[in-house]
Amino acid sequence: MNNSLAEVHPELITEWSEKNRALLQAILYNDTGNRFMVKSLLLQEICDKIKIDNILSKIAENHQK
Repeated sequence: MNNSLAEVHPELITEWSEKNRALLQAILYNDTGNRFMVKSLLLQEICDKIKIDNILSKIAENHQK
């Protein structure tokens, strides 16, 4: 099974806009499986060093655990 965010949550990929680069939007799941939207502000220098898709992939991987 591929944990690629594009495969797990394709709706996030299509909604992402580079003009919102400092705002990371990710769908996480709580213990009961209910979805909630988490918006985390990222520092600009972190955005310059780390690709957003890598961060979102890590979130998706943690969800699978």
